[in-house]
Amino acid sequence: MNDWLIMVFLGGGKDLTPFAQNLLEEAMRVESSDRVAVIAELHPALATEETLRGRIFKGKNEMRKIGVRKDDVAAIIDFVDDSMEMYKARHRVLVLWDHGNGWQNVDVFEEVVDATDIRRQQQHGTTGPSMNLAVKDLRDVLDETRDIAVVAFDACLMSMIEVAFQLRDRAQFMVASQHLLPAERGWPYEALLRTLTANPRMEPEELTRSTIDTFSGSYNGEDDAVTLAGLRLSAEVDRAVAAIDSLSAALLAAIHTSDHADGTVRDEIIDARQHAQSFGNPEYIDIVSFCDEIRKRLPDQPWLNRTAELVRVAIARLFVRHTRSNSAIVSRANGVSIYFPNVIPEATIAASYGDLDFANPLYCRWIGFLKVIVEGQNVHDVEKWMAATQKTPIPNCDCASVHSPSDPPPPPPNAPSRSPLLIH
Repeated sequence: MNDWLIMVFLGGGKDLTPFAQNLLEEAMRVESSDRVAVIAELHPALATEETLRGRIFKGKNEMRKIGVRKDDVAAIIDFVDDSMEMYKARHRVLVLWDHGNGWQNVDVFEEVVDATDIRRQQQHGTTGPSMNLAVKDLRDVLDETRDIAVVAFDACLMSMIEVAFQLRDRAQFMVASQHLLPAERGWPYEALLRTLTANPRMEPEELTRSTIDTFSGSYNGEDDAVTLAGLRLSAEVDRAVAAIDSLSAALLAAIHTSDHADGTVRDEIIDARQHAQSFGNPEYIDIVSFCDEIRKRLPDQPWLNRTAELVRVAIARLFVRHTRSNSAIVSRANGVSIYFPNVIPEATIAASYGDLDFANPLYCRWIGFLKVIVEGQNVHDVEKWMAATQKTPIPNCDCASVHSPSDPPPPPPNAPSRSPLLIH
């Protein structure tokens, strides 16, 4: 039995296929190991071409054509099931390699046009299909396959609280980036696999931490604006969501009080949102950075400030490790983002946002806060809407049990930096 099974699903379209080949070549430079099996599936640039699947190791590529495959959830499930059947292992990693756009899509299937595509083209000079696997569909994949220790996104913009909450308990850990990832560089697969094959007895949390550290070292001294985080997909996710729920309630209360007085709190919150750290998709902001901006602009709101600190503490405990480069573009990235559309006239919340577990008001009232601040709705009307639309309780979820903030405990100390990148 192997210690580790690494399953890499490469869903890139015609603009990413050359980079997928580079990844496979990197993996082939690592010494063979009877303790670590690396299996890859490469979906071609054209839908009429055959998909490749097989094992890759030192100097060899055993990938074979398996026919023209329809790009759907069943394709990933079939890949994972087949890999797990052929290569028994103590621990399993599923890597999804492609374009990404946070909760809105894991770019594995159908064509989408959005702000992320524009920024990808600006950064890399590439064009081509962006493909869409909804995060809720990915949860179905993990439900079917089970026993995944780490789900890793070598894709842009996937480190979001909405994604982590949707996938909680479907794997032990999630590795993802808040920002864009350079297509021509991506993850350092050769270094990552060398580290694992040298120490195959490492446990999933150690592998997650090692992935962040190795990624950090590979971009040492480079100009790229990059981030990467390893998140726990266990009770810490529920606690983070509970903290954000408390923050949402405090924000709604502050807006309601202010609307009956001078109305300035809305303006301060909008200003805080505009100055928070944002990323390749301008609708995604760093939740901790937003809390910092709130505390800076509304110091006379004790409950609001206390809940903002509660979020900071809960998010810190969510991580195994996170890193960001020294680029000013990501200087205030703290590891996890949240959906917060720009507040402009006639702005609306994406309808599909309501399909997420995170948008269930029973567990988190962030969606109610967005309706008030983004869409300009009345607090009282939104509270009635939330009471009427609470969905069925989620099994084994602890987040609904914490709706009143308490004095937050002191944050855990930061881990020492291991390179010029800022590691926490």
